[in-house]
Amino acid sequence: MNNKEFLTEMSKKMSTGSSSAFTPAMCQKMVAEFTECLVGALESDNEVIVAGLGSFEIKKKNERIIVNPTTGKKMLVPPKLAINFKMSNTLKNKINVFVKPEDQSELANYDSARKRTDKNVFVKPEDQSEFTHSGSEKKRTD
Repeated sequence: MNNKEFLTEMSKKMSTGSSSAFTPAMCQKMVAEFTECLVGALESDNEVIVAGLGSFEIKKKNERIIVNPTTGKKMLVPPKLAINFKMSNTLKNKINVFVKPEDQSELANYDSARKRTDKNVFVKPEDQSEFTHSGSEKKRTD
């Protein structure tokens, strides 16, 4: 769903059962005001909790060194602030209603299979002698 579709859907829902009609432009203004208020509150408090939606929090990301995989060149990424969102249990429960019971068993099977295969990902210490490391590639020596 893109922004235009979202605002149209929001205007329909807001106008239902109400004597006044909300246009998509009015809804756009409400979303912009919500965003502006959220940013202002995060700047002053570093955390905003919206009941039924979740919590927004500012996290500081430290500077770090990354390697460009194409060139191999090391670069320094400066420290920055990021917004962390944690969904409320109410929203989580509403979203999980869409999972059909047969899908839940598939998800459980997927999770158990993933746990089994994750154990096999690691190379045993005695098997490490078979590998030589050149750069980021592992080559088998036979």
